[in-house]
Amino acid sequence: MLMGMGDLQVRAAATDILSYLVEFSPATVQQFVMQEAQQSKNNLEIFEFLDIFYDRYIHVLTAPLLADTSEEWYEIDNYQTAEMLASVLELLSFCVERHKYHMKILIIKKDLLRRTLVLMKSKHKFLALCALRFMRRIIGLKDELYNHYITLGNLFEPVINAVFDNRNKCNLLKSALMELFEFIRKEDIQFLIAHIVENFSDALESVKYIHTFQGLKTKYEQEKYQQNEKLNSVSFILPGETFVKEVAVSQVDEDEQFSEGEEKAAPTSPASSNGSYPTYTTLTTVVTAPKQRGLFEVFGYPDDEDDKTSPKKRAHLDS
Repeated sequence: MLMGMGDLQVRAAATDILSYLVEFSPATVQQFVMQEAQQSKNNLEIFEFLDIFYDRYIHVLTAPLLADTSEEWYEIDNYQTAEMLASVLELLSFCVERHKYHMKILIIKKDLLRRTLVLMKSKHKFLALCALRFMRRIIGLKDELYNHYITLGNLFEPVINAVFDNRNKCNLLKSALMELFEFIRKEDIQFLIAHIVENFSDALESVKYIHTFQGLKTKYEQEKYQQNEKLNSVSFILPGETFVKEVAVSQVDEDEQFSEGEEKAAPTSPASSNGSYPTYTTLTTVVTAPKQRGLFEVFGYPDDEDDKTSPKKRAHLDS
C-alpha cells in the first residue's frame, strides 16, 4: 500500500523497510507472500462457491417462502410451516449482509422483499418479526438501489399497517417497528424520510404521540427549508454577464478619472502681452486593453515649475 502512494518520501521509506526485511528476515517475507497467495486462492474459491450457490440452489431455499406468500394472503395455521419460514428468513437476512451483490440481484429480480412483507399479517408474531428484521437488514445497508426499490414499490405500507395494528400493544414487534423508524431518523436517510412523510403523514397523525414519527417530520421540514434557502441564495446572474458588468463599471470609473485629470492638468492659459495665447504642442497617448483596466499616459503639459512662471516670462519664452 505504501509503495503505491504518490509521496516520494513515503515510497522511499517503504522501499528501505522492505529491503531491510528481505535482507535480515527473508523468512518473514516468504511467509507473508504465502499467506497472501493462500488468501487470494481462498477468496477465489469463495466467489466460485457463491456463484454456484446463487445460480443453482438459492431457488430451493426460497421456494417455500415464495409459495406461501402469494398476493392473496391466507393465514399460515401450521406452526411448523411458520417456523420453517422464520428459519429461511433468518438465513436470508444473514445473506443480505454477507453476500451483498448476489442478494441484491435476487431480491430485486424475484421481488423478494414484497413477498416477505406479506408475512407481517401473520398471527405468529415471531414470523412477522422475522419479516421485519429482513427489511431492517436491507435498510441498514443504506444502499440507494434498495431505497429506490422500496419507495417505488411502496413497501412501507405493510409496515405502517403493522404500526397501527400494534399501537395499543406492548410487544417485541412494536419495539422492532419503532427501532426501524428511529434508525432511519438517526441515520438521516432523507430519501426514505421524504417518502414516509409525503405518503403516510396524514395516517401517522393518529399516532403523533410517538416521538419517532414527529422526529421524522421535523427532519423532513428541516431538509426542505435548507433546500429552499439554497435556492434563494443562488444568484440568477450568469458569470459572463457579471464579468461584463464589472468591466463596464471599471471602464466608466477610469473615464471619469481621466476626465478629471485632464481638467486639472490643462488649466486655461493666460493671454500674452500682445493679446495672443501661447501655443503648446500636446502629445496624448492612450493605451487601453479590451476588458482590462485602462492605462493612460499624458505627455506635453506644462509641469509645476511652468505653472508658477509669470505670464510675461511665458510670452518671452514663446517668442
